[in-house]
Amino acid sequence: VKVEVSNGSERILLSINPFIEPDTQNSAQTAAFVAQFITGKSLKDKDVVFSIQNTEAQLVGGPSAGAAFTGSTIAAIEKKQVRSDAAITGAIQADGKIGEIGGVIEKASAAAEQGLKLLVVPKGQSVFTFYEQKQERIQRGGFTIVRTFYVPKTVNLQDYLKQEGFNDLTITEASNIQEAMQLMLE
Repeated sequence: VKVEVSNGSERILLSINPFIEPDTQNSAQTAAFVAQFITGKSLKDKDVVFSIQNTEAQLVGGPSAGAAFTGSTIAAIEKKQVRSDAAITGAIQADGKIGEIGGVIEKASAAAEQGLKLLVVPKGQSVFTFYEQKQERIQRGGFTIVRTFYVPKTVNLQDYLKQEGFNDLTITEASNIQEAMQLMLE
C-alpha cells in the first residue's frame, strides 16, 4: 500500500487498479480516521490517496488491508517510512484495534516467499487451528469399511513456516495499531 497525503478537500481516494471492493473502501476511510486520531493531526484540508502496488491481483476485497492502510497513513502524516522488509495484515477498527482476518496461513506464506523479515498479525492469530482428514479402515467379512473424519490440529504459524523452509520471517502479534507501528516504522 502506498499512501499520499496532499493539500485537498478531505477526500479519501483509492486507485482502482486493481479493482477495490466496498469493504476495502470502508477500511480506507476508517484508516484515515484512525490515523488522524493516533497522530493528533487533522486531515481536514488534505486528500488521502491509497494505491495498492506490486500485485497481480485483479480484485482486492475484504478488510484485511485496514491495518496496512492505517500504518501507511500514519507514516505519510508523520513523514516516516514503513520498513521495506515488513508487512502487516488485519482489519482496522475505529478505536485503533486490529481485528482478525481470514487466510493468515496463506498471507504468511506469501510474505515468506517475498523474502520479508517481519509479518505483523492480529493478536491471537499466530496460532491457528485447521482440520486434518483422517481415515480408518475396518475389514468386515469381504468388505472394507472406510470411515473418514476430521481431527482439529493447532499449529504455531512460526513453526509451520520453519517446517516449510522459511526461517527468515518472524511472526509478531499486535492488538492495536500503536503496537504495530512501533514494529513497522523506521
